[in-house]
Amino acid sequence: MSANMQLVQIDHISDENAPAIYVQNGLKPFLQMIKDEVSGEVPDLSSRKGRDRIASLAATVSKRKAAVEKPGRDYLRKIKELPKVIEVELREFVRDADALRDEIRKPLTDWEVAEVARRDKHADAIQRLKDLAIFTEMPSAAFVAQVIADLELVAIDDSWQEFLPEAAQVKDKSLVTLRALLADRTKVEADLAAIAKFNAEQAIREQQERDAAIARAAVEQAQREAAEAVQAERDAAARREQALIDQAAQAQRDADQKARDAEAAAANQALQLKLAA
Repeated sequence: MSANMQLVQIDHISDENAPAIYVQNGLKPFLQMIKDEVSGEVPDLSSRKGRDRIASLAATVSKRKAAVEKPGRDYLRKIKELPKVIEVELREFVRDADALRDEIRKPLTDWEVAEVARRDKHADAIQRLKDLAIFTEMPSAAFVAQVIADLELVAIDDSWQEFLPEAAQVKDKSLVTLRALLADRTKVEADLAAIAKFNAEQAIREQQERDAAIARAAVEQAQREAAEAVQAERDAAARREQALIDQAAQAQRDADQKARDAEAAAANQALQLKLAA
């Protein structure tokens, strides 16, 4: 390779060939070119011309070095800026690609959302059919009968789509459970009503017995009081009669005493007259 060709190659480093030059060991050929250009001479230091030649050869090395370094520095500066450019480009590319992907997929996404909502709607409706046969508290027979009537009105038709067999099965199962519960609650409530009726009648009988006992006690009390009143009246009449008898006897005794006193007085008077005569 001649020196002129070497110089042309060094002086014509550009952005186009830089990626192939500025690589590992890529500059060693250029260094060898410079060595080949300046080696082989032994200038005479004793002469001015020889000294000038050495200085010229050193300047040539510096010039060739700059010819390789400057494009390399420019290339390095550009590739340092390249990640930022690449990042911006990638970010815009990813954004636009995602938007395009979402736009293309939107009909499918909308269908999937609607499909989930549709399936959830049927699942919720089936769960409501199941919940009709579940009670947190024991219901009355009338309430169970109303639930059965409402459940029987639920139409199992094509509106259930692929859930129709499951909906039909759940409805039938809930009706079986509810009808069994209705029979049980009807029997229990009838038994409770019979017990309540018996207890009410028993309470009435017991109250009637208590009322009758109270009435008998009142009659007996009235009879006792009447008998006591009659006896009291008899006793009072007897006491009054006895008092009259006692009074009559006393009056008789008083009259007899007066008569005796009068006889005695008369006898005494007759005696006095006799004595006086």
